[in-house]
Amino acid sequence: MNQLKYQLKTQLSTLHAVSPLATLDRGYAIATHHDKVLFSSGQVHTGDNIEVCLAQGKLTCKVTQTTLLD
Repeated sequence: MNQLKYQLKTQLSTLHAVSPLATLDRGYAIATHHDKVLFSSGQVHTGDNIEVCLAQGKLTCKVTQTTLLD
C-alpha cells in the first residue's frame, strides 16, 4: 500500500509539473484569438481583440502593432 501511495504521489507531481496552470504560475501567458491559441503574430491583425490568460485572471487586449521575428 505504501508503494502505491508513493507511485501516486510521484505521478501527481509529474502531472502538476507539465500542467498548463503550472506554466502560467511561472510567468507565462496563453494568448488566444477566436478561441484558438496564438503561436505567431501573423495570426492576428492590427485592431483585433485577443484574450490573454494569466495565472490569475484574463486580459482582453487590442492589437496595435504586429511584428514577425525571424
